[in-house]
Amino acid sequence: MKILFTALVLFFALLGGPANADDATLVREANNALAQKDYKSAFAKFTALAEQGKPAAQFNLGAFYLNGQGVKKDEKQAFEWFRKSAAQGNSRALQVMEKAAAKGNVYAINELKIIKGQAASAKEIPAVQETPQEKPQEKPQEKPQALPQEKPQAIIQEVPKEKPQEKPKMQAASRSVQSTLLYGDPTVAAPGKWVYGISVDLSMYKATEPLYYPDGGVLSNTTQSYTVAQPGVSAWIGQGDISVLTSFASRSVDVDATVQGVGALSKSFTANEFELDVRWLVRQFSAGYFVPYVVGGIALHSTSGTANEVDFRDDYSQKDTMLMLGAGAIIPLDKKYGFRVEGRMGTDKQKASGDYTSISGAPLSFTSYSYSATASFTRLSAAMYYKMNGGWNAEVGVRRGDYAAGIGPSYSTTAVRAAVGYSLR
Repeated sequence: MKILFTALVLFFALLGGPANADDATLVREANNALAQKDYKSAFAKFTALAEQGKPAAQFNLGAFYLNGQGVKKDEKQAFEWFRKSAAQGNSRALQVMEKAAAKGNVYAINELKIIKGQAASAKEIPAVQETPQEKPQEKPQEKPQALPQEKPQAIIQEVPKEKPQEKPKMQAASRSVQSTLLYGDPTVAAPGKWVYGISVDLSMYKATEPLYYPDGGVLSNTTQSYTVAQPGVSAWIGQGDISVLTSFASRSVDVDATVQGVGALSKSFTANEFELDVRWLVRQFSAGYFVPYVVGGIALHSTSGTANEVDFRDDYSQKDTMLMLGAGAIIPLDKKYGFRVEGRMGTDKQKASGDYTSISGAPLSFTSYSYSATASFTRLSAAMYYKMNGGWNAEVGVRRGDYAAGIGPSYSTTAVRAAVGYSLR
């Protein structure tokens, strides 16, 4: 919305009416301050022009007050200035008021009533939309003939080259969608505001685990798939476009298999997962129902357990440090629900150690070990969120990870997750 107002302000400055040389200097200085985003200075200079009755300057003051640029945000003042500008024929000021009134803004509604009352008392055509058609015709006729106006006009026309009309239109559309739909996502904060949330999670986690055994003097392995319930908790905090998300989950697993000619193998272990992510919504590239974001994070996994590998027992532990970078999008479909899709890539620094104990009584060539490796991985996820009454929300999703060989063979994981949480804005 801010970018849209900035571009429109520059355009409607052309409708400002005749001015002397001092006015032309003030217009040029005001536009330069606006182009440099020196809103405090621009506000002061446009105030002087607005008090002279310039409709474009009055529109600018309305935009400054509405956005809180260069002055404390004040919707009442904003729509008073929009009304003064619209009363002089500024059609854009009238459009801004009508759109705000349609959304229930009481200040816009009151100012529109004043305009209609003025039109009725002056016995003009009562349709508010026709008011802008009268006065703009007078202003352009005067401007080309007033030579001191030529310089300010040239400056005003050059600045919009940096901000084409197409970009503000796209941003205005996406902002409109975001303001009404995007905040159904419990992890998203409104611009300039905070959001806090927590949820309890339950995942059905499916993965593969290697089981090792001696084969002709060489340590070989077989893989065994398992599915286990994995409870967890998640929390998040966000301000504006930035959100920080954390999660913790734990699972306990028993895996066993029988290898022909070798015997029974088994493994029992507990795995804990902690993850910290930072997400940034890239609103300037939003389009309609699509709000992209980039995300970076770190995940710490720890596993400890016991493996019975035919003739010896392995009491082991493994630690994984995973660095991730990715991108995704929030796709709001309604004020209450929408989707989140995401892809990541990263590296997994793995460290493992263990102690061997003979089961059969046979001597072991060594009784402890320690080694490390690095694996790469990709992770895809998708989730649907639903906003319930108050701050309560629910979410269901799926996540798939594929890991290259590090310590042990390559493997994949799949988790189907459901969560219920509360979000406070």
